[in-house]
Amino acid sequence: MVIFASRLWEWIDADPRREVLIPIAGVILSALFLAYISLKSYPMDYVDGKLVVDPNSMVKDGFKDVGRFFGLTVGWFLERRFVRFTMDVSPTQKGLRVAAGVLVLILWEKTVIPAAVHAIGSNWGYFFMMGSELIVLLAVYPWVFQKLEHSAKEPLRAA
Repeated sequence: MVIFASRLWEWIDADPRREVLIPIAGVILSALFLAYISLKSYPMDYVDGKLVVDPNSMVKDGFKDVGRFFGLTVGWFLERRFVRFTMDVSPTQKGLRVAAGVLVLILWEKTVIPAAVHAIGSNWGYFFMMGSELIVLLAVYPWVFQKLEHSAKEPLRAA
Protein backbone atom coordinates (compact mmCIF):
# COMPACT_ATOMS: atom_id res chain seq x y z
CA MET A 1 0.00 0.00 0.00
CA VAL A 2 2.87 2.37 0.79
CA ILE A 3 4.45 1.77 -2.61
CA PHE A 4 1.06 2.14 -4.31
CA ALA A 5 0.32 5.39 -2.44
CA SER A 6 3.78 6.76 -3.22
CA ARG A 7 3.36 6.07 -6.93
CA LEU A 8 -0.17 7.49 -6.86
CA TRP A 9 1.04 10.80 -5.35
CA GLU A 10 3.89 10.99 -7.88
CA TRP A 11 1.38 10.44 -10.68
CA ILE A 12 -0.95 13.13 -9.30
CA ASP A 13 1.87 15.62 -8.72
CA ALA A 14 2.99 15.17 -12.34
CA ASP A 15 -0.36 16.67 -13.45
CA PRO A 16 -2.39 18.36 -10.66
CA ARG A 17 -5.55 18.11 -12.77
CA ARG A 18 -5.52 14.41 -11.88
CA GLU A 19 -6.21 15.13 -8.21
CA VAL A 20 -9.95 15.32 -8.95
CA LEU A 21 -9.84 11.59 -9.67
CA ILE A 22 -9.25 10.83 -5.97
CA PRO A 23 -12.63 12.03 -4.66
CA ILE A 24 -14.40 10.62 -7.73
CA ALA A 25 -12.82 7.22 -7.07
CA GLY A 26 -13.63 7.64 -3.36
CA VAL A 27 -17.31 8.24 -4.04
CA ILE A 28 -17.57 5.35 -6.51
CA LEU A 29 -15.70 2.91 -4.26
CA SER A 30 -17.74 4.03 -1.24
CA ALA A 31 -20.98 3.34 -3.12
CA LEU A 32 -19.70 -0.10 -4.16
CA PHE A 33 -18.54 -0.93 -0.63
CA LEU A 34 -21.86 0.19 0.86
CA ALA A 35 -23.78 -1.92 -1.65
CA TYR A 36 -21.61 -4.93 -0.81
CA ILE A 37 -21.96 -4.42 2.94
CA SER A 38 -25.73 -3.96 2.65
CA LEU A 39 -26.40 -6.91 0.34
CA LYS A 40 -23.91 -9.45 1.69
CA SER A 41 -25.19 -12.30 3.82
CA TYR A 42 -23.59 -12.59 7.22
CA PRO A 43 -23.00 -15.82 9.14
CA MET A 44 -24.86 -16.48 12.36
CA ASP A 45 -22.21 -18.60 14.05
CA TYR A 46 -22.83 -19.72 17.62
CA VAL A 47 -20.43 -21.17 20.17
CA ASP A 48 -21.98 -22.65 23.30
CA GLY A 49 -25.27 -21.00 22.40
CA LYS A 50 -23.76 -17.50 22.10
CA LEU A 51 -23.58 -15.54 18.87
CA VAL A 52 -19.89 -15.19 17.95
CA VAL A 53 -20.22 -12.03 15.85
CA ASP A 54 -23.34 -9.92 15.59
CA PRO A 55 -24.11 -9.25 11.89
CA ASN A 56 -25.67 -5.89 12.78
CA SER A 57 -22.43 -4.88 14.46
CA MET A 58 -20.46 -5.95 11.38
CA VAL A 59 -22.68 -3.85 9.10
CA LYS A 60 -22.44 -0.83 11.43
CA ASP A 61 -18.64 -1.12 11.53
CA GLY A 62 -18.58 -1.39 7.73
CA PHE A 63 -20.63 1.79 7.37
CA LYS A 64 -18.25 3.57 9.79
CA ASP A 65 -15.18 2.47 7.85
CA VAL A 66 -16.63 3.37 4.47
CA GLY A 67 -17.63 6.76 5.90
CA ARG A 68 -14.04 7.31 6.99
CA PHE A 69 -12.75 6.30 3.56
CA PHE A 70 -15.24 8.64 1.87
CA GLY A 71 -14.31 11.51 4.21
CA LEU A 72 -10.61 10.87 3.70
CA THR A 73 -10.80 11.09 -0.09
CA VAL A 74 -13.09 14.14 -0.14
CA GLY A 75 -11.31 15.91 2.74
CA TRP A 76 -7.92 15.33 1.15
CA PHE A 77 -9.12 16.84 -2.12
CA LEU A 78 -10.72 19.88 -0.46
CA GLU A 79 -7.59 20.58 1.56
CA ARG A 80 -5.27 20.13 -1.39
CA ARG A 81 -7.38 22.16 -3.81
CA PHE A 82 -8.72 24.97 -1.62
CA VAL A 83 -6.95 25.13 1.75
CA ARG A 84 -3.31 24.27 1.12
CA PHE A 85 -2.54 24.01 4.82
CA THR A 86 1.02 24.84 5.76
CA MET A 87 3.14 23.85 8.73
CA ASP A 88 5.37 26.93 8.41
CA VAL A 89 4.40 28.24 11.84
CA SER A 90 6.08 28.52 15.22
CA PRO A 91 6.26 25.56 17.60
CA THR A 92 3.76 27.37 19.84
CA GLN A 93 1.27 27.67 16.97
CA LYS A 94 1.77 23.99 16.15
CA GLY A 95 1.01 23.11 19.75
CA LEU A 96 -2.13 25.27 19.72
CA ARG A 97 -3.24 23.63 16.49
CA VAL A 98 -2.83 20.15 17.97
CA ALA A 99 -4.59 21.05 21.21
CA ALA A 100 -7.50 22.67 19.39
CA GLY A 101 -7.68 19.74 16.97
CA VAL A 102 -7.88 17.23 19.81
CA LEU A 103 -10.64 19.30 21.41
CA VAL A 104 -12.57 19.46 18.12
CA LEU A 105 -12.20 15.70 17.66
CA ILE A 106 -13.36 14.90 21.21
CA LEU A 107 -16.35 17.24 20.93
CA TRP A 108 -17.27 15.80 17.54
CA GLU A 109 -17.02 12.21 18.80
CA LYS A 110 -18.93 12.85 22.03
CA THR A 111 -21.67 15.24 20.87
CA VAL A 112 -22.20 15.59 17.13
CA ILE A 113 -21.85 11.94 16.13
CA PRO A 114 -24.22 10.52 18.76
CA ALA A 115 -26.83 13.21 18.02
CA ALA A 116 -26.65 12.60 14.27
CA VAL A 117 -26.74 8.83 14.64
CA HIS A 118 -29.83 9.17 16.81
CA ALA A 119 -31.48 11.49 14.26
CA ILE A 120 -30.46 9.67 11.06
CA GLY A 121 -30.22 6.08 12.22
CA SER A 122 -27.30 3.89 13.11
CA ASN A 123 -25.76 2.77 9.80
CA TRP A 124 -26.26 5.86 7.66
CA GLY A 125 -25.70 8.12 10.65
CA TYR A 126 -22.31 6.55 11.25
CA PHE A 127 -21.43 6.74 7.55
CA PHE A 128 -22.23 10.44 7.31
CA MET A 129 -20.75 11.36 10.64
CA MET A 130 -17.48 9.48 10.18
CA GLY A 131 -17.19 10.95 6.70
CA SER A 132 -17.92 14.46 7.91
CA GLU A 133 -15.49 14.03 10.80
CA LEU A 134 -12.65 13.37 8.36
CA ILE A 135 -13.71 16.27 6.13
CA VAL A 136 -13.77 18.59 9.15
CA LEU A 137 -10.37 17.38 10.38
CA LEU A 138 -8.68 17.42 6.98
CA ALA A 139 -10.20 20.51 5.36
CA VAL A 140 -12.53 22.63 7.49
CA TYR A 141 -10.40 22.74 10.64
CA PRO A 142 -7.17 23.66 8.77
CA TRP A 143 -9.05 26.29 6.75
CA VAL A 144 -10.43 27.91 9.91
CA PHE A 145 -7.01 27.86 11.57
CA GLN A 146 -5.33 29.45 8.57
CA LYS A 147 -8.02 32.17 8.42
CA LEU A 148 -7.64 32.91 12.14
CA GLU A 149 -3.84 33.00 11.92
CA HIS A 150 -3.93 35.15 8.79
CA SER A 151 -6.34 37.66 10.34
CA ALA A 152 -4.17 37.83 13.49
CA LYS A 153 -1.17 38.82 11.33
CA GLU A 154 -2.98 41.63 9.51
CA PRO A 155 -2.49 45.08 11.05
CA LEU A 156 -5.57 46.91 12.28
CA ARG A 157 -6.73 49.54 9.83
CA ALA A 158 -8.10 52.89 10.81
CA ALA A 159 -11.71 53.35 9.82
